Amino acid sequence: MATTEAEAARARVAELDWWHTIEVATGVVTPGGWDLRPTAKRLPWPSSLAGMRCLDIGTMDGFWAFELERRGAGEVIASDVLDATRLDLFAADQLRGQQHRRPSERNFALAAELRGSRVALRDLNVYELDPDEIGEFDLLMMGYVLQMLRDPLRGLE
Repeated sequence: MATTEAEAARARVAELDWWHTIEVATGVVTPGGWDLRPTAKRLPWPSSLAGMRCLDIGTMDGFWAFELERRGAGEVIASDVLDATRLDLFAADQLRGQQHRRPSERNFALAAELRGSRVALRDLNVYELDPDEIGEFDLLMMGYVLQMLRDPLRGLE
């Protein structure tokens, strides 16, 4: 990436509030509060993700989805709730009207564009992940999701 392209990418990245730290282009890293790159290096990955169909549940900015793609997955679907009114909020949060959600689809779209990614972002909550609708997967990633659910066991189902 040429210097002017990198500078333009940095300027676009700086306009958004990031959840994840993601290298979106050579030398261009988002300023997210969650840097999962060291964690990704330590996970016991399969020897190859080639040809695998992968799902990232609760993707936010897309770190795990892009990591799966970077590791050679054949297809990656990233899912998250894009409309904060559809979140599975606890009663106290509903009463306070707190959303606890950033509009991260803009972040995801920018990261995907800058990375030249093919990852598809789907507006689905964990309860809507029906194999009859979205198919089956070889590998699933689910980060900070279960602790945000009123019914984590239903989320695992």
